[in-house]
Amino acid sequence: MKYFYLSLIILFVLLFSQLESSAKSLTGNLNILYGLKYLSDDWKPVENQSEIGIMFDIKHKKFPVSLAFDYFFSKDEASGDISGETSEFDLGIRYYDDQLFKRARPYFGGGIAYLTAKADNIPAIVIEEEKGIPVEKTVTVSDNAGSVGAYINGGLRYTIFKYLNIGIDLRWSSTTVNLSGEYLDTGKAYLPGIDFEVGGLHTLVFLGFHF
Repeated sequence: MKYFYLSLIILFVLLFSQLESSAKSLTGNLNILYGLKYLSDDWKPVENQSEIGIMFDIKHKKFPVSLAFDYFFSKDEASGDISGETSEFDLGIRYYDDQLFKRARPYFGGGIAYLTAKADNIPAIVIEEEKGIPVEKTVTVSDNAGSVGAYINGGLRYTIFKYLNIGIDLRWSSTTVNLSGEYLDTGKAYLPGIDFEVGGLHTLVFLGFHF
């Protein structure tokens, strides 16, 4: 994990080491987001999670694309002490179309994502053979893990008073982690673990600052 973040810092330094030190040569955006993250059915009954996030991008004014750093956290709870949460750190590029509209800026981008998942008492159905007969068994998943994946996103940013951003962001992220669980009836560990898709569809609105 520490090597992942170290590589991000090195990449940031290399990309901007040749830029002018004056802040006037840079432009970017810092936005706070709120919305929903729609996970796969693996996560039922907490597959639709409330999500908050931070979206940051910066570029030299002469560059066509921005370097993007985004972070998201989502969570949902259900009866029976069931809960699920994910976090996501995205590093990529973002392109804004400055010509299509006067103040509205359509954008799109993508890159790599590091996603984490935490599950507490999430039920999962597994099929096992007993004397040659397929039998359904319930496994409760309580574990956490992380994995590297990818993301793409797009949206619309509208800037008013030169500095205030409002807009919408849609994105898709994807990676899989293996989480351990226990048989509901016996409490014994389910050794193969359960594969969970941590990414999904994000639908968000944002408010922020343009500089």
